[in-house]
Amino acid sequence: MQVIQNRRRFLAGLSAGVAAGFLGAPQSLHAEPPLETTRIRLAKIPSICVAPQYVAEELLRAEGFTEIAYVVTGAGAAQASAVANGEIDFTLNYVTNLIVALDSGARITLLGGVHPGCFELFAKRGIDSVVDLKGRNVGVQGLGTGPHLFLASIAAYVGLDPAHDINWVVNPAVKPKELFAHGDVDAFLGFPPDPQELRRSKVGNVIINSTVDRPWSQYFCCMLSANSDFVAAHPVATKRVLRAILKAADLCTAAPAQVAERLVAGGFASHYDDAFAAISELPYRKSLTALCVKPSACCKLAAQEEDASMQTTQSRRRFPAGVSALAAAGLSGSHNAAAEDVPPETTTARFSDAPGICVAPQYVAEELIIARGTDWRLFSELKCELKT
Repeated sequence: MQVIQNRRRFLAGLSAGVAAGFLGAPQSLHAEPPLETTRIRLAKIPSICVAPQYVAEELLRAEGFTEIAYVVTGAGAAQASAVANGEIDFTLNYVTNLIVALDSGARITLLGGVHPGCFELFAKRGIDSVVDLKGRNVGVQGLGTGPHLFLASIAAYVGLDPAHDINWVVNPAVKPKELFAHGDVDAFLGFPPDPQELRRSKVGNVIINSTVDRPWSQYFCCMLSANSDFVAAHPVATKRVLRAILKAADLCTAAPAQVAERLVAGGFASHYDDAFAAISELPYRKSLTALCVKPSACCKLAAQEEDASMQTTQSRRRFPAGVSALAAAGLSGSHNAAAEDVPPETTTARFSDAPGICVAPQYVAEELIIARGTDWRLFSELKCELKT
């Protein structure tokens, strides 16, 4: 049965949870520099997996923010564009959307990961693996969207040529989930609430769940992104926003029912059961564990599978050295050239046929832009702070 809490009841429960201490040790704001601004803007999109962003409002107020606005934006690439253009200050977004934006020079800074997983690949009967997608029709929201790039990278990872072996179906008038449910496509990669709705309707079978299936479950999916100019001008505010989001992620694990009710009450989700299922399944608590802090395995996959999906401006023999050199930065947001064993031969990659596709699950392209597009110093500080 669906139960909707009113705002006052929800906030009372949230305050009790904070008082109980399960969101981390209380911080003395008097010991920190004052906020440079008390106004922040976050995106509002139809996606349940970014729930921490939607339940962080009171945590943000506890950090000293007084004007908190949720701005309706498009999802995916549109979301990244809104951050880069200064229409919003922060948003959680799927990392591939952010990598593509960063590669085009967008003014975005990635601050930390919030959870792995959330994508599920549904297929009709008779399709039992990604290899079976060869020659099949696969529905996507659009070419170059996050789901398309992620699934294309998975296909390349298992040896398929995503540009020629898969028939990508795009219908602006019909969502991919509906095409799949009606039998018009053979497979579809979805994120909450789509997987929960399909399972509730008993449509199709799941052949990949990036929340639990390796190697994808070992890498962050949604990350907190910020406008780079905001980060540079408001470092104290940036740290406090990140802290509130990480605490909200912990709340999603500790009180999924409350969070699901808040999403429905706030208009962020339409169906309580789907919201509760999605929040309960996603490992938000892993945001404070060592998930993809040093993606050496990802770099190794890039070296092994590079021919399947991309060419670089240098030879295959020389490319892995450049990737490894960037990996030496440790995703810390800083790049110490003196610490590198091998200097990078190139910082440019060209992807064959399908722009932006990277071979290792989700994150190989990130190695080429890590020094420019991320700042994980605050995330590292808060991981230690919130574990105490």
